[in-house]
Amino acid sequence: MRALREKPRLTVAKLLAVILVFAAGMAFAGALSEDEPDVPPGTAAALTRAERAAQTRSDRLAEAAKDVERLEARLRASRRALRASGARNRRLTRALRSARRRVAQLEP
Repeated sequence: MRALREKPRLTVAKLLAVILVFAAGMAFAGALSEDEPDVPPGTAAALTRAERAAQTRSDRLAEAAKDVERLEARLRASRRALRASGARNRRLTRALRSARRRVAQLEP
């Protein structure tokens, strides 16, 4: 009590500092607590529906991406087959032209 009589302002400042530190600690602890905030049932149901819809869309998008990859692979295979058949066609055309020339040379 002697300090209170001699330095009242300092005592009040210390008391306020202790109260502020306590309040800041409580606020910090409240921010760190993992308690779920109170959500009205309608909002919780809407959030649940939105999460399910987002998951469904995500699943469909993943399936579509797989379909695109599969179709791109088929397209690449078709292009390779087309190039190969084009090369085969050119070889056969040359062979046919060559055979026609030989037949033309053999005819009197």
